[in-house]
Amino acid sequence: MITLELITTTVEMPDHPTDLLAQIQQALRQHGEPLRWAVTGITDHQAQIEAVVLQASDGLG
Repeated sequence: MITLELITTTVEMPDHPTDLLAQIQQALRQHGEPLRWAVTGITDHQAQIEAVVLQASDGLG
């Protein structure tokens, strides 16, 4: 079964801003296949991300 999940996560800000996209994508893939996402907050050290991801389950439970 495949489900849609709304997640919120944070990523550490990289040394180079050009690395932020790859860092966000890697963090989101830990939760499933990202359908869409947005940066919803930024500090000097972290970016907050909200995303909708597809999660596959084995159907057991």
